[in-house]
Amino acid sequence: MLIAINYHYVRKSFDTPYPGIHGSTPNQLAEQLETLSRVGEFVSMRQILNAIEQQQPLPERALIITLDDGLREQYETALPVFQKLGVPAIFFINTRPIEEGLVSAVHQIHLLRANMNPDLFAEGVKAKALERGIEIDDDADADKATAHYKYDPPEIKRLKYLLNFTLNRQQRDTIISEMFDEFFNHSEKEISEELYMSREQIAELGALELIGNHAHEHLPLGLLDSE
Repeated sequence: MLIAINYHYVRKSFDTPYPGIHGSTPNQLAEQLETLSRVGEFVSMRQILNAIEQQQPLPERALIITLDDGLREQYETALPVFQKLGVPAIFFINTRPIEEGLVSAVHQIHLLRANMNPDLFAEGVKAKALERGIEIDDDADADKATAHYKYDPPEIKRLKYLLNFTLNRQQRDTIISEMFDEFFNHSEKEISEELYMSREQIAELGALELIGNHAHEHLPLGLLDSE
């Protein structure tokens, strides 16, 4: 059996006005890895490839640590923890944000959520949707939001459902990009350089055989057609 444990944000502090970014501190990451080491055995990407290509067996309870999105903090903050504990990992990297100096829509949402009151955020999205002729019926979505996001407070349920289900991806991304530019005063390139790994950091991970493919863009692959 192969079990994948996935991480995104690993930073020393999550001190933002609102809880829009969730993750682990280095100490929490180390504690989690030590706990996992007592119930399974960490394996590397090379071991997994050998199991697929050469039928070499994996441990009975194999664990692989993965990290998504190519965030700089994964290299600067998480990698030293893995190296200290001798735990292999795979860093799945999106290339478009790094190549073009952009911030992916999903991270624009996280940054806006971390810095905006959720009710004001939702109202801003609905106002921009209305400008585009998109009318949103909050009452119709309320029960669906509650059923889908069971563990969030009401204002977060509504916001998540609005962003993930009420609007289609193109509508959402266009609106979020506009709000992001307005809120952060058109500093997307600077934020991108702070948020994502540099080419040199990626090259070092490549030399260590720690890179996986997370596609050029951060798209919901399960919702795309085969072409």
